[in-house]
Amino acid sequence: MPRYDDAGPFVHVGRIEIGRPQISSSSGAEAGLVTTAIPIKDPRGAIEKFSDVGADLSAAIADALKSLANIPFAIDTVTVLDGLLEGDRRAVHVLVRALDEQQPRYAVGHAVAHDEATAIANATARGLAVGGFLQRRLLPPGARDVESSTERIVQGIGGLFPRAPLPPETIGAIRELVTQEINRFGQSVLIACAHPLGIAVFLAIQWFALVRHLLGLKTSWRGRALAPQ
Repeated sequence: MPRYDDAGPFVHVGRIEIGRPQISSSSGAEAGLVTTAIPIKDPRGAIEKFSDVGADLSAAIADALKSLANIPFAIDTVTVLDGLLEGDRRAVHVLVRALDEQQPRYAVGHAVAHDEATAIANATARGLAVGGFLQRRLLPPGARDVESSTERIVQGIGGLFPRAPLPPETIGAIRELVTQEINRFGQSVLIACAHPLGIAVFLAIQWFALVRHLLGLKTSWRGRALAPQ
């Protein structure tokens, strides 16, 4: 759900929030280049603008977000899904790829926004998150395990077709789907921390009952003493 602010609306991606990009065209010696500034809210709530210049809108957005990633990447394709939404909203499909050809990695992100730049920025950030491109500190707890499981599943599916490698779009779509399904079973840090506490409480009840049984202590209920069974 978008959160509106001075630089918003902001959309959650991992532990950060992506705001509305500001786009401008360069002039003079850099005529034809696109400049973008993307406001990003970090986990502490501080807002910082990440800006860069690119040959086109998608390249400028990729360069602006590159400092958030621990794997160098580029936006391979951007597909605007026209005719699916009413009004002036834009739906985009972004394929992100790693620059290292020796270790290929692809991920897909989707987003809907009232302008194309915002949709591309949000979709790119989501692709970086599901593809394991983002820095660890920007991802929610458990993201490393999710990424590891997703990578094994993607490699396993790819191994089923050794003579016909899967297209990058298919690999990215599989990674996105698997990550989303695994994250459905994710739990917050508070709930995860409560698990050991719950187990400790049940063990305490068990051992308390056992000690009372060994000592022959009786339990009273409605004025009657019950012998331990």
